[in-house]
Amino acid sequence: MPRLKLTDRLVERLSAPTAEDRQIDYFDTLLPAFGLRVGKKAKTWIVVVRVRMHSEWKSPGRHRIGRYPDMNLTEARNKARDLLCNAQEGNNPFASTKANSERLAQLESETFGALTDRFLREYPKKKKSISKSTMSKYHWALKGTAATKRPGKPSPVAQWQSRPVVEIKRKDIVSLLDSFNDQDKRVSANRQLAYMRPFFKWCLKRDLIAVDPTASFDKNDKNEETARDRVFSPGELVEVWQAIDNLGTVFEPVFKLLILTGQRSCEVAGMQEDELHDLDGSAPIWKLPGHRTKNGKPHTVPLAPQAVTVIKEALALREALIDFDITPSCPWVFTTSGKRHVGELRDPAIQIKTAIATARQTAAGTVGRTAEPMPHWTPHDIRRTVSTEMHERGIALPHIVEAVINHISGHRAGVAGVYNRAEYAPEKRAALEAWANYVYCLLGQNVVRLPRAG
Repeated sequence: MPRLKLTDRLVERLSAPTAEDRQIDYFDTLLPAFGLRVGKKAKTWIVVVRVRMHSEWKSPGRHRIGRYPDMNLTEARNKARDLLCNAQEGNNPFASTKANSERLAQLESETFGALTDRFLREYPKKKKSISKSTMSKYHWALKGTAATKRPGKPSPVAQWQSRPVVEIKRKDIVSLLDSFNDQDKRVSANRQLAYMRPFFKWCLKRDLIAVDPTASFDKNDKNEETARDRVFSPGELVEVWQAIDNLGTVFEPVFKLLILTGQRSCEVAGMQEDELHDLDGSAPIWKLPGHRTKNGKPHTVPLAPQAVTVIKEALALREALIDFDITPSCPWVFTTSGKRHVGELRDPAIQIKTAIATARQTAAGTVGRTAEPMPHWTPHDIRRTVSTEMHERGIALPHIVEAVINHISGHRAGVAGVYNRAEYAPEKRAALEAWANYVYCLLGQNVVRLPRAG
């Protein structure tokens, strides 16, 4: 199989093979897959086409594309180049039209985007306890955009959607993580890898890929994280509440309920009217179904009188905002359109921080000083504050606090959690009412404190 730089003069001079050889193939050094087959009676242009089959490239063999001198060197080389380009797109140029169509459909079904869509549909069925909020994080990690009407700025993963999944290599994962690290988003890089791993394992089990590109990453490749420990002081909690009072939007009752109940922000923001029971009775409660909680287990939150008042005000505000003749079925308590709940709390949190900074500067300006900014906080820090203060103030015993915030650890973890199925409903109610009274005492309200639980 000689390799030569084929020229018009050389092609003309190449002679027939000897008696021992029936034919000889001469391959072009300019286009290696292209060549000339010289036989005893004719000279034929040939090309070797390699077609991608699943995760491998296979060669269907050498194919004739014309005879010399009916087709000259330039024409033959251009035709060979076109055939090779066609093969690079996943088509076998020598197969039937039907075979090419089937192959194209197979390639499209094996793209990163198509397989991540399938994974996002199938994965929750295997993980019964997985919540919608967790699946939204999977969506962000695998699609590059949030699964909302306000997707925000896409991540580099959005550019992978049309790529065959077999082409995603370790270097692509490294480049993706580096893009987060370069923006000092080290925790986001860790989460990105954590959410991509189950997807590639899923592909590997279905023989869609030969190698898992995330398999070689270990704990040494993970960025160091600092556990968040931000807890509001009593004075800061008062500042936050007073700033919430000045919001004047549907987010005002949302943040007040974060403080009064200690529940997760996504659970409060997505509160539905049919989850609320006995608001006018002696034992009002908020029942969260399993699909709305992080651990996938139903959770009951007894409501203190102060929390009931906030919820009723929110329902009245909703009545004023929503035209129920146009939107007859609006399940959410906190909504501005009736078509979805309020969602992310990042923007209103910024408004609260701005209001606090303004109030501090105004107070400091009266004595000619510069105000100290409040240390950075997030809505989740409110939940940590509720838990911490309940422990610190002796409002409830540790296992009751865990039951209040629906946190599985300590007394509710492992074997103890399997055998201890107690709801602690009376204790949870006493704890939340005592906590609400404590908050209102901080605000200067005339509220009688309940005795310490336990």
